[in-house]
Amino acid sequence: MDLNQIRLTLYIADHGSLTQAAIALGVEQSVISRQLSALEKEYGERLFHRTGRGMVPTEFGAAVFPRLQWLLDQADRIENEIKEEAGIVSGDVRIGFLPALSSPLICRLVPLVEERYERIKLHFFEGSNGQLQEWLANGTIDVAMLYRYGDSSQTAERVLGTNDAHLIGLADSPLLQSGTVTLSQLDGIPLVLPNTPNSLRNVLAEEARKQGITLNVLAEADSILIQKSLVRAGQAFAILGAIAIDADEAGVLRSAKIVDPVIHRSAVLATTTRRPLTGAMKAMVKEVEELALLLFGN
Repeated sequence: MDLNQIRLTLYIADHGSLTQAAIALGVEQSVISRQLSALEKEYGERLFHRTGRGMVPTEFGAAVFPRLQWLLDQADRIENEIKEEAGIVSGDVRIGFLPALSSPLICRLVPLVEERYERIKLHFFEGSNGQLQEWLANGTIDVAMLYRYGDSSQTAERVLGTNDAHLIGLADSPLLQSGTVTLSQLDGIPLVLPNTPNSLRNVLAEEARKQGITLNVLAEADSILIQKSLVRAGQAFAILGAIAIDADEAGVLRSAKIVDPVIHRSAVLATTTRRPLTGAMKAMVKEVEELALLLFGN
């Protein structure tokens, strides 16, 4: 029994297609297809129905997948216990970041891991809050940094810092000179915002409804680079955290905190419940926490 074949097959089940599984794993689709065919040949049964909309588990597949997942979890647990017993921290760790946080943290994390953890291999994923939560749930990633809106004091997740919403525009914009801007002042101005569904969009829509204002969404983009490109071109304002403005953009872009109401946003660190955390995962949680606390100034 080849555990790698089983692992790849379960990725297909989680993602619903060969293509999406290949993208998540960073391998060629043909590699996964060959491994799946070999496992089906070994079992003498089809694990999936191949349809125009993806891969659907057969009755046999649906019956065996939970047992195969249990087998993998046990194998991973035993391997990690042996390594930890020997004092070795090693393995792959998949970390998900929001676009606004990926660049400042990854640029600090990679050299740190290279220096301290030569046996840990990092895999980075970038996505929206919703995507990161889905990837945590299905085990695509092990750790993720997410935003939570509103009061975060009741959450069981580790709160790393606050990054309340700011209006980002050109440095000479009169709207930004005081350092704060009320939500009502956003009425009708051109905005570039993340695609829906999105937690920030939900909060903005609700507050705009309460105040009877119109949010003029000129464009939608999940990419921070695209959002800031439109801002630098003078075509729109963006709503991001103040840390989204890099040091070399300080003379070009300016931020003003949105008030009345303040849109509170906390960065939290969450981990997958799909499998136990390995020593490598725990080490990366610790390092990401420390870097994030420095980034947010807490």
